[in-house]
Amino acid sequence: KHTAEGKSKGSYVYKTKQEEAAHIMTNILGVQDVATTEMLALLAKHEIAEKTVRNVKKQLGIQAYRKNRQWFWTLKKQSEATGNAWTNTKTQMSKDHLNRKGVDPCD
Repeated sequence: KHTAEGKSKGSYVYKTKQEEAAHIMTNILGVQDVATTEMLALLAKHEIAEKTVRNVKKQLGIQAYRKNRQWFWTLKKQSEATGNAWTNTKTQMSKDHLNRKGVDPCD
C-alpha cells in the first residue's frame, strides 16, 4: 500500500527503503545475531536492494563475523561478538588453510 508519505507495512509508514531496512535490522539484531544469508533473504522479501542494505549496515555500525564457516551480523562491537571476532576469524582462516594442504591460496 502506497501513501503520500511513503510505503506502509502494517500500521507503520516508512518514508524510505533505508528507514524500513534500518527498522528491520535493528529489531532483529537487537535480540540476536543473524546469519548474513538469512538477513539478506528477509530484506529481499521486503524488496530492499543489496546496495541499500550495505549502506544501512554501515550507517548502523553492524559488524560481520565468521563462525563455523558461516557469516553472521551483529550490532555488538566486534570484540564483543563471540569473544574476539577478529581472533576467531584468523583462527578459522588458519584452519581452512591447513585443511587445503597442497593448494595454492592464490588459485
